[in-house]
Parts: sequence; C-alpha cells; structure tokens
Amino acid sequence: MVNLNDVVNQYTLGVKGKPKGVKYQFENNKYIIKVDMPSGYLRIYDKSAKMYTKIDGTPSTDFELTHFKIMKRKEMSR
Repeated sequence: MVNLNDVVNQYTLGVKGKPKGVKYQFENNKYIIKVDMPSGYLRIYDKSAKMYTKIDGTPSTDFELTHFKIMKRKEMSR
C-alpha cells in the first residue's frame, strides 16, 4: 500500500490533480500518476520510457509491480 500524498510529492511535486472521468491524474513533463478513485489504486507512467513504473521509478511491464493500492485517508495521516 502506498501513501498517495508521498507518491505525488515524489513524482509530480507541486502539480495539482485533474479529474479524467472516474480517474484523477497528476501530470508533469516526466510522469503521469493515474489514480482510480473508485477502486483505490494508482499507477505511475514514465513518459520518456513510455511504460508504467514500479514504486522506485523503474519501468516494468509487470502489472502486479506497477499497480499500487492507496492507503485510506486515516492511514496516511499516521
């Protein structure tokens, strides 16, 4: 599980998210963070590698390694 705030600060610092259908998206010149609000998951897309990444930023084609469950709001504030 990941803290949405930490991921946004790490990959798209200072970017304000925008709604894209049922998803929410944070985008800068290098990354796009796609957040699926109803299911509570996010993915990080590296624009230069044209691939989703693991949490450490390493590009990967493995869906399991690039799909992250988001902590609940009360868990993030701990």
